[in-house]
Amino acid sequence: MDENEVLDRYHELIDKRLTDELNYRESFELDRIEARLNAEDETELRDLRATQEEWQRERLELVSSIERLLSLIVVKSGSLARTLLSMATSTTRASMQSI
Repeated sequence: MDENEVLDRYHELIDKRLTDELNYRESFELDRIEARLNAEDETELRDLRATQEEWQRERLELVSSIERLLSLIVVKSGSLARTLLSMATSTTRASMQSI
């Protein structure tokens, strides 16, 4: 049975169990369907956990990369600031000497 048929049969048996008593074959069938549905749920949960762990690893890599880039920007901007200050100081000295 495909998944939709399994779910339909499951609901049919549950409804019957609520209104009537299941015979042994139906009871066995219901147990097997419940086991199958539980196994599918466990597989989906494992897949979800694996995906979440992968996302966490990717996020950590991304954050680490951003932090490295930011530290480079800070270092470069510090170097740029020192260079600009040096140039401004040199220009100011040159201007002062020409006066």
